[in-house]
Amino acid sequence: MLLNGWRAAQFSSGIQLGVDATYRLVVEGHGALVLCVADLAQVTHVLGYGIFSQEDETGIRYILTQLKYGVEAVTARYAENGWQG
Repeated sequence: MLLNGWRAAQFSSGIQLGVDATYRLVVEGHGALVLCVADLAQVTHVLGYGIFSQEDETGIRYILTQLKYGVEAVTARYAENGWQG
């Protein structure tokens, strides 16, 4: 873990984006997609979830696009308020 932190500090902006899909969380057979970021302290912050019925490019692209719009909207709102909640 220390090596990962060192690599992030040396070669990146300090924030790592993570996307993962699983079928373990649901009963009906739909998959769950998790979008998160990890900071230099390796603390994970979940940005959003998406549920899909088929794991194909079209579905994953749609989920990621909608999550992107959501993150941009929240970021814009906080920026307008001077980064205060």
